[in-house]
Amino acid sequence: MLFEALDSKFEMRFPLQPFHGTIGVAPAAFEARNVLVPDSFGGNMDSPEVRAGTTVYLGVNVPGALFSLGDGHYTMGEGEACGAGGEGAMNTVLVVDVVKETYCEWPRLESDEAIMVAGSCRPLEDAFRVAHAQVVRWVAGDSASRSWTPINSCRRQPGPASPTSSTPTTRSWPRSRSASFLATSAGCQVSTAGSVGSQSST
Repeated sequence: MLFEALDSKFEMRFPLQPFHGTIGVAPAAFEARNVLVPDSFGGNMDSPEVRAGTTVYLGVNVPGALFSLGDGHYTMGEGEACGAGGEGAMNTVLVVDVVKETYCEWPRLESDEAIMVAGSCRPLEDAFRVAHAQVVRWVAGDSASRSWTPINSCRRQPGPASPTSSTPTTRSWPRSRSASFLATSAGCQVSTAGSVGSQSST
């Protein structure tokens, strides 16, 4: 893909990395929402991770799910932070399946390299917290330790004894920092979960 500046001779080539910026289902309680604002039901997430070969899991909120997608991008960075991307029309082949008796609260993405959760909130700190806490819950739910909880499992190992006590002290990381550590260092086999699975082939 070639970018050419309008006011100079500057140009730059970008590799084609097609994906859909908007993919989601209807929100809960028959709420009417602007598709430009992503949320727990998906929507305009603008994530380049939603590309060919990635499986997206979305919780079904209404009968029939009302699945939709669009906003084709030929290439773009993370999150369309500057408000623009290389957009255009696409012909897309999808495989949509229903995974019964499971529900994921936020969009889950699974590729050959990683599992991911899209947290979309304001302020940014809440989005960070949601995404990392949900990844921890996903890993915990698919592990053998069903009683394992995100916050309890994020506690640090006992530190050195304090000068006034022979008992080791235990401190906790802030929730977002500890969840981030576990999310990025988890090296276990993860099975899929969710209500609607969509594998994109652009």
